[in-house]
Amino acid sequence: MLGRFALGYSLFLVSGFLILASPALAQTSANWYTAGANFQRTSWVNEQVDTGLSVEWYRVIEPFIDFKSQVIAVDGTLYLSTSKGLLALNAATGALLWRYDTELPLGHSPTVVNRVVYIGGYDKKMRALNAATGSLIWQSTEAQAAFETSPVVANNTVYEGNRDGYLYAYSATNGSLSWRYPPSGQDPLTGSISQAITYDQSTPHTLYFAANNMYAYAVYADTGTLRWKSTDKLPGHDFRNYWPIINGDYVTFVSNSPYRWIDKTYQPSYRPLLYPNGCATGYPNCDIGPRFTADGPNDRTDISWPWPAGSSIMDMSKISTVLSNNPHLQTHTFLNKNTGAPIVGTTPPYIFWGNNGNGAMYPPVAMPDGSLYQRMNYRFWDSGSLPTNMGSWLPGTPYVRLVDWWGVVDEPEEFSGGGNRLLQQRYAFESKNVIQFANDGPLIYPFNAPGYDEYLMVGQPADSSIWYAGKNHSLSGIYGNGRNNPPIFHQGRVYFHEGNALIAMGPQGESRRLDNIYLNETYQPATVPAAAELQSRLEKEIQKILAVYTPGDANRFLLPGYYNDGQNLLFQHASYFSNPGETLLTLSMAYAHLPVNSLLRPQLLAYLADYYATYFGAGCDSPQTPYVDLCVHVGWEAGTSRTATIPPPQWLDSLSTYDSRTKTGVPRNTWSWRYPQFNFYALWQYAQLNPSIALDAYTKAKPLLEFHNLDDPFVNTTYRERFKEYPFEIQMYMAGYQGFLGLYNLAGQPSADQNLANQAQQSLTTYTDFRVQVQTFSKDSYWFTHTGGPAGGNHFRRRYNIAVNFMWLTPAVADLLDQNLHSQIQAALDEYEYVAPYWFASSYQVSYMETAVQPLFDNPALFQAKAWILNQPREELYKYLDAPYFERGDLFYIQN
Repeated sequence: MLGRFALGYSLFLVSGFLILASPALAQTSANWYTAGANFQRTSWVNEQVDTGLSVEWYRVIEPFIDFKSQVIAVDGTLYLSTSKGLLALNAATGALLWRYDTELPLGHSPTVVNRVVYIGGYDKKMRALNAATGSLIWQSTEAQAAFETSPVVANNTVYEGNRDGYLYAYSATNGSLSWRYPPSGQDPLTGSISQAITYDQSTPHTLYFAANNMYAYAVYADTGTLRWKSTDKLPGHDFRNYWPIINGDYVTFVSNSPYRWIDKTYQPSYRPLLYPNGCATGYPNCDIGPRFTADGPNDRTDISWPWPAGSSIMDMSKISTVLSNNPHLQTHTFLNKNTGAPIVGTTPPYIFWGNNGNGAMYPPVAMPDGSLYQRMNYRFWDSGSLPTNMGSWLPGTPYVRLVDWWGVVDEPEEFSGGGNRLLQQRYAFESKNVIQFANDGPLIYPFNAPGYDEYLMVGQPADSSIWYAGKNHSLSGIYGNGRNNPPIFHQGRVYFHEGNALIAMGPQGESRRLDNIYLNETYQPATVPAAAELQSRLEKEIQKILAVYTPGDANRFLLPGYYNDGQNLLFQHASYFSNPGETLLTLSMAYAHLPVNSLLRPQLLAYLADYYATYFGAGCDSPQTPYVDLCVHVGWEAGTSRTATIPPPQWLDSLSTYDSRTKTGVPRNTWSWRYPQFNFYALWQYAQLNPSIALDAYTKAKPLLEFHNLDDPFVNTTYRERFKEYPFEIQMYMAGYQGFLGLYNLAGQPSADQNLANQAQQSLTTYTDFRVQVQTFSKDSYWFTHTGGPAGGNHFRRRYNIAVNFMWLTPAVADLLDQNLHSQIQAALDEYEYVAPYWFASSYQVSYMETAVQPLFDNPALFQAKAWILNQPREELYKYLDAPYFERGDLFYIQN
């Protein structure tokens, strides 16, 4: 299916709901004043649009707009976050009222309360702005990482979670820190807070959130003390982009699929669980359960429905049973808001198979009658895309009300409520229309906004991909698919952003294109902590690794990093830190940056000695070869997890053939070597800490050193062409030769090996000359012209467009690039930061083609290029030091 930047989209307006007054839903504002409309995050306002709509005006915006950012509409003014600041526009005319420019992206949608705009940013700051003028009132500097959610403002306090693992509470008046959770003096949570907080205004005032340590929390808003923490971890992969929803006595947390795409069962096995003998043996049209009409002749439930008589009801007992027996497949967790206890009775019948199994799931809309409406799978065909419908579950029962609203499971669909209407944005490929579902049937209205996609670019005909390319139509863009923003009801119109344009739909249908809003470059110096503070943070990351280390224990070392980043067609990069050379190098380099008197120094040396013996010692010798075939994969069976995510049971049984259960040799056809040449650099760095192993390391390295002529064949191509496609590989060879020569020197330069050393030096020179040729280095995507054909899949590799030139850098290789390609690399980094401004945020929830989550390599690749090639100072680099993705052992964060 086409990605989020489709050539067209559809809005679906659904009517026909019987609205009952509900004292449980106190939010009745016509303003959409924060993400999710209000602080209960119901995604509902009391304004209703009943007339047909078409494009009234639209404005193309140059700075990239994060897909998750919602249009905030308050009293006739629209507020929109971009990667370069905040815009305020007149809702009726589209006129720009003011702009507040920033150097780094803003985090999510602003919150507008009492004529003040509150918004956090990826520059680690929370800001308060005058809503009428955009002038700065105050800004905070306490946080250590990005604010990427939409804040709650209540009790004259601003509440927002941060990627650093703290929940912050600031005075709404002057920005002074009121409290934080966990309290000052305590370590942060071991996972970011990347979903917005939800606020319950009933007494006692309570804040609810999920952290990426996979626990749910309730915190007293007045004091910042813990009210409750979920007893168990919540299911799913992580919590990103959105929020919990308060509805009645429950707070609902929505996660996503824990399965990796690369593994053989990358999608949950719903079909065989629901239909062991195929869907044709089930209900008509492969429905999951029987249908009947509320209060109709086949309704034998004796339930007083919260929905109108005549509603279409489906019994989804089958899904509830499957999820009850397979709790790891659950995506919706209902907890009692007062106690944190799970809901009793029927398991919520929500299943997730969207975005090809990765990325955040858009949370339900809470309507005033107490119903939660969510996109739901209601039938499963034996093959092909699966249909979805909007449905509302009646908690405690297996029954769901289905709205006549057909959708496709593997495309993002977002929705909102206004009055008794539901409005959805999703794709219609090239149809470019708006469809209204009403009682008298669908009405189609034309979508006419010529040039709204000015800053997008369409790929080769073979792949039909679309991405944000900016004013110069960059070939290296990577943002083209992800969770969308919902349409927003306000003062008789509907607003949303699409294709990096702000769209207003109204009854006039004039389709006026207003002037573009261009980027204003601005520089904002960072508040940089002292070197001692950064050393302290490094010590804490090392301590996390050492805390699970017990000599002799089979699980004393860490497993690879488990991460669901979707369709990863660079298979060798799907399991993070699987090569033991990565850990050996990172921790060896980190040792020198620990304080001289740090108690961790001797502990780290002992850890490294054990690590070297385990993964580079005799236990990794291969009896089948005359040389020492060292371990190149730490395996998945023995070790402690890096991530808080609980992998699905038996997932190892379906492990990709490109991966490994046990420590083993390198899988073939993924790298251009039989043993990672990069590891010789790691061995050299470690040998400088522990000279006693220098000769042993050198002896092991000698038979594994590889030499290739650039024009030698390699799997249907040559090494020359291979290195153009994967420039990081030639950099790994270069580092390997440097490392081998370093080991040769530490081993005393054995005279018998002089010719081998000369050959290594010659290969280093040849590979360096090739890498630093201007005609060899390219900032543009190799995969733009080398698509691999319609089924070749190379276009999926474009997710690595901005990282591929700088992955696996070492300081010595970076020096060579600096000396020969400084201006070209500066130009490349400038372009990459322009088209991918969220590069430094790990697990960014926008990606390319059928995938909604970026791989983790953008952050270390560009950060190290800035540090080691451009030699940027600490004051500049600190802006991009964010937070670890993994709970422990995040080598990328440690390197930065």
